[in-house]
Amino acid sequence: MTIADATLGAACGRAWSQPQWAARAAIVTARGALSYADLHRRVGQVAGGLRAAGVARGSLVAVAMERSLEQVLAILGVIAAGACPCPLEPRLSVDETARRVAAVGLAWMLHDDANAEAARASGLAPARCLDAGLVAQGPPDWSGAVGVAPQDPGLLLF
Repeated sequence: MTIADATLGAACGRAWSQPQWAARAAIVTARGALSYADLHRRVGQVAGGLRAAGVARGSLVAVAMERSLEQVLAILGVIAAGACPCPLEPRLSVDETARRVAAVGLAWMLHDDANAEAARASGLAPARCLDAGLVAQGPPDWSGAVGVAPQDPGLLLF
């Protein structure tokens, strides 16, 4: 195993696709459980949608979403795409969201409906503000996790 194989995205992609884990609960919420097979598929779909939109390895991606299963899938999907997630507090003002986007040079924003206004006011080009629900509808793609190296950014927190 190489060091690149040990990155979070690559390790999760391998582990979650193992047959012995497929039916086991990976995430449990008040609404139900998500199996490892479903987690692998749904995170891969987010990663695939991000890659199709142009998100590249090492890109800094704001995640402007309410706390939810979808937010967890989005953060993991950004990692699986080889990019660096920056979860933003969902209660931030539109102005504070824009300030944080500019402060650290976030290049993309993945948002839910509740944070669409913050995305529009973020200062990013509209093509770089991605609706999380639409991004997650494509085919799974774990290829972004390949080639990620330890020196690549992994998670950005404020």
